[in-house]
Amino acid sequence: MLLSLFWVSGLEARERQVVAVLPVKVLYPAQGKQWLGYFLQDELSRQFQLQKHFTALSPGEVNRWFQDEDAEEIQLQSFQQSVKPHWILELELQLVLKQLSLTGTFSSINDKISAQNFKKILPLEKPDLLVKQVLEHLFREKKESELIHHPQGYSWEGVEAFYLWKHRTPVPQVNSEGWKTRAEELETLLSDYSEFSEQVHHQKATMLVLQASTSLPAYVPTLNQAETELKQAISLRPESSEYHSLLSLIHYLRQEKLRAKAEAVIANAENPRNGRALILYGLSIGRKASDGDAYIRQGLIWYPINRDAPSLKPDPFEALIPDLTPWLAGKRSSEPLQYQQLIDEAKELYAQGDWDQSKTMFQDASALEPELAEAPLFLARIKIAKKDLKGAMRSLNALRKRFPEDAATLLYQGYVYELLKKYSNAEILYRKSLEMEPENHRAMLRLSTLLIKTGKYEEAQSFLESLTRKYPDYTVGWWNLGLLYQKLDELESAEQALEEVVRLDPANTRAQAQLERIREELAPVISQ
Repeated sequence: MLLSLFWVSGLEARERQVVAVLPVKVLYPAQGKQWLGYFLQDELSRQFQLQKHFTALSPGEVNRWFQDEDAEEIQLQSFQQSVKPHWILELELQLVLKQLSLTGTFSSINDKISAQNFKKILPLEKPDLLVKQVLEHLFREKKESELIHHPQGYSWEGVEAFYLWKHRTPVPQVNSEGWKTRAEELETLLSDYSEFSEQVHHQKATMLVLQASTSLPAYVPTLNQAETELKQAISLRPESSEYHSLLSLIHYLRQEKLRAKAEAVIANAENPRNGRALILYGLSIGRKASDGDAYIRQGLIWYPINRDAPSLKPDPFEALIPDLTPWLAGKRSSEPLQYQQLIDEAKELYAQGDWDQSKTMFQDASALEPELAEAPLFLARIKIAKKDLKGAMRSLNALRKRFPEDAATLLYQGYVYELLKKYSNAEILYRKSLEMEPENHRAMLRLSTLLIKTGKYEEAQSFLESLTRKYPDYTVGWWNLGLLYQKLDELESAEQALEEVVRLDPANTRAQAQLERIREELAPVISQ
């Protein structure tokens, strides 16, 4: 089943916000310059992926939602409701002589954050300068969110040549004479514009995958050539989620499921919310197709594939359509469980000690909402319950890198240290967790328990007394306070604390027995 680190390992330190750069509109009098819009969409998406606090839907994913210019508003509403990006960037441009009029809206789906609007007349100098100027206007009022520009060294001649080639229509039929000519043109682009070598190798790999998948099973020697080309692109930009997704597809078509799954993990780690990676991961896990059901369903939301209406341009991922037929046909036996329902049922199973079943459901929930820490944290807690402390620590370390301000992650990381008898480490993390959430009763309890273990009784007493004042119905707090009072030989206070335990939990025979022992100790004192 799912590796517990699938949606955690390799992610950046903070939760990343999802950005969608919509297709750029090129307005009159810039007809014939659509290649400039394609470049801006591609390059801004790339730049967002390179930021530490953003993840970007690829243009390929976004553009699948916007294929009908006459239904733009309906498509946008459907896109927002289904994909749920945090931010949407819409751009319009007009080109007059050597000046570019650029109008943009960077809008947040969160109504609390106002949209960033800008309109700018920019000189059409170098491509890098144009991209940098656009980035400078995004979040311009929030210096702490300033975007970092990563220059690529393009020339306008190269940009125009590459994008005219990439978006020329109609695309020749695969393996036709026109297709061979198209491949030869790529070789010319590679020799004339070396700054586009990374993209050219990727395009060559894409064409080879399309050629290989004209027959099923796919033709392996051609897939091998595709892998060679793609690894050239990856060597130039190893952080590309798109390249790793295509490599996962190559492995899958060669029936190398383990390698396909591994590349899907890398693709999602580099750029979360990767629909293609999620589809391939779902197809590659388990022995039955249903094992990956939740992942495939979510992947098809982010990267919709229509079996009856293939995309206008050849798409190598449509080679998956035969294997995706049960999902594309809409014949699944039941509706997919939604996130909260999965979480609630998983928690109930967890409370019952059914670790394996709850683990599967938490994994499915994590796939549906990969940016939430709740499900991955429970996966780590299951490892703790199974005494796999090293595995739990690895999961918690990865989760902490992703959510450094999540108090619960710190709390359970501290708990693992406590179980490993590394008390000083545990105390540091418990205190940090409490600093983030001063009223967290679990953190107060764990810290007080640790203080008792390390002989810091006075401070432990202070925490437990505070805990029971703030949470008078918290039975475990009264229990620990009663035992501490008994250790300190404050028997009357211990009696009162344990009386509270019995009042709150009359069926607690352990507390009743402890209370009777304390009363027996107090009896001689009272009789005197």
